[in-house]
Amino acid sequence: MKEPSWWTEDRVTELRTRWANGESGSQIGRAMHAKSRNAIVGKLYRLGLRSRLAIGAKTELKPKRNTVHHLDGRIFFRGDDMNEPEPPPQFTNPKLLLELNQCDCRWPGAGRGAEMLYCGAAVLHGYSYCLHHCRIAFAKPGSTPRAPRQ
Repeated sequence: MKEPSWWTEDRVTELRTRWANGESGSQIGRAMHAKSRNAIVGKLYRLGLRSRLAIGAKTELKPKRNTVHHLDGRIFFRGDDMNEPEPPPQFTNPKLLLELNQCDCRWPGAGRGAEMLYCGAAVLHGYSYCLHHCRIAFAKPGSTPRAPRQ
């Protein structure tokens, strides 16, 4: 014979009321003498009650970015305008790894293994990349790299 559920209608009503009043899962569990905090949190989840924002959290939620699709070396974001972005610039002075000097940009390009070509343009002082590739490499997450200023 199956044991009756601990969650009676009165307890569910009390749970909803306490949650609406802003009590935490731990506080509700102690007040209702539940087996654990996870029992309370699990029931809140099954009831479909939304989680609250943490104290000090931003009230505005930013929309999540859709997945990135790589097609022929180009990046597309689903949901953005699906206009084709500008093609990546061609390397003006491509070099093999063994041909690179200390002041040459080390941004990888076409090829594999020993045949891989690198940008080879003049680097910014203190960096391994040229101005254009520094703006790509050191862009903030989620931002779109800016075109280099001319």
